[in-house]
Amino acid sequence: MKITNKFNLPLPLVNAVSADIRKPEPMRISCTELIDSPQIRILKMRRWDEIEQDVSELLWALLGRAVHSILEQSAHENCLVEETLTAVMDGWTVTGRPDLLDANGILHDWKVTSVYSFLLSEKQTWNNQVNVYANLYQRHGFEVKEAYINAILRDWHKSRVGGDYPERPFYEKKVELLDNVLVTDYIRGRLNLHWQAEHHGELDDCTPEERWARCDTWAVMKKGKKRADRVFNTEKDCNRYLENALLGGQTYTIQHRPGENIRCEKYCVVKQFCNQYVEIKKG
Repeated sequence: MKITNKFNLPLPLVNAVSADIRKPEPMRISCTELIDSPQIRILKMRRWDEIEQDVSELLWALLGRAVHSILEQSAHENCLVEETLTAVMDGWTVTGRPDLLDANGILHDWKVTSVYSFLLSEKQTWNNQVNVYANLYQRHGFEVKEAYINAILRDWHKSRVGGDYPERPFYEKKVELLDNVLVTDYIRGRLNLHWQAEHHGELDDCTPEERWARCDTWAVMKKGKKRADRVFNTEKDCNRYLENALLGGQTYTIQHRPGENIRCEKYCVVKQFCNQYVEIKKG
């Protein structure tokens, strides 16, 4: 992968964001890769030397690493912090690096994320990741009794608090820990999907979740306001709301907001090599 620097950012930034970038390896997979799209992983493997990514696109990841580093230094002595765990399963080497397991068997996973992710409610991928971490810990003889996701909302603004918008730039969510046998079955199922992608020419499409797909919505807009009064998943529901609402003489319009595949459009580094993305662009 070639790291570009289109905006001439300082060399220390270039070096810092480049430090953790690595090419996926056959039959070796990290927890993050395991729960993610097999298609993206394989396209990275096949096209690694052709992929370009700019330093400016990696700054949020650098911020996340910095936060993790500070928290690591602040942990108690009896905690396991950023331990690299490995397990061999079905011929694969599965790796994970959980953030922190404290002396009481409580697993903490830290995220530096956007308010948008918070408003989308819980991410199933985060729950899957934490359960895989718990499975790896237990394979190494450490019991995980509870697990939490601790998220710092990097783009939170106090002036926007109200309604669904979070009242603080942090939230904590308890993760349901699943039976270890179920998690092992999940891991093996994911490994099989990645094995199929590695050993067969045809790649399965990314799922809507993997594309971060957002469906079409219809917004009720009050004249003179930039924010929607209400947002609905169908135009029919939008019209029904306007028919039954007490509008108080206000003028409202309906704004159609086309759906989009957010990851494909804005964040996927292999989209130029992806046949699925070509078809999406054709409409």
